[in-house]
Amino acid sequence: MEYLIISHDPERWNFSENTDLSGILFIARKHAADPARGNENTPPTATANPPANQTSRIACVSYVSLWQNPDNPVDGLLLANEVNRLRSQDTAENSFELWLGDNRYGEVISVPSDTFRQMPHWLLPCAFAQRKRNEALMELMLNKRFSGIELPLTLLKKLAKLRPDRRAVKEKFEPVNSPPGFAVLWGHDSEQHVCMHLDDNAYLKPKPKVPRNVAQDFFSRFAGQFVLAEPVRLNTYSLMAGFLDEAVLSNV
Repeated sequence: MEYLIISHDPERWNFSENTDLSGILFIARKHAADPARGNENTPPTATANPPANQTSRIACVSYVSLWQNPDNPVDGLLLANEVNRLRSQDTAENSFELWLGDNRYGEVISVPSDTFRQMPHWLLPCAFAQRKRNEALMELMLNKRFSGIELPLTLLKKLAKLRPDRRAVKEKFEPVNSPPGFAVLWGHDSEQHVCMHLDDNAYLKPKPKVPRNVAQDFFSRFAGQFVLAEPVRLNTYSLMAGFLDEAVLSNV
């Protein structure tokens, strides 16, 4: 992998004129396999004498975050040439601003290939539009440090299991306002859910086709005290996760 290019332009998330969906452009190069990684085969396109600067190009992956997505091929080619020119001068981890004349088009972070392969997720260096935020995120995720302070972080899967899919809850239960029933956090009201400490707000009654023992087993296996929003709507939700004093099911 050599380049990953993402548009953070709020007016043009997309690269294709035929869609409004955001996307990421990948640029990769085939080269001789590394025997240390357990693959002795050499692709037919590999060459005995790599072109100039290929060593430095393979040594790192460049993330190009565009603040302005070029709307014509001339600016696109000029930006590509500028990225290549600046990148060819770097042999280690580096970052730089991307300018055309007086217009700032974005920023670039170059990550060593070894670091790229070790990252918990390849999107980390382009999660935000600003380079400093991405560097802070990488420092947090890779070294568990932020602003020079070590933080006790761990993976969520080491602490808990994500369960269940909210569709499974709707297939087996229907909400009621009063007991008897199983405790549930039903719905995500963005005006009411502003504090991470939450309370159950309804009860679940098994649907007629679901035996009581099946419903009880489902609740015993999947109820929990920690809830995550699904899906996350950044333009309306102020709360992404919450904690309850008692185990509940939820459809959020």
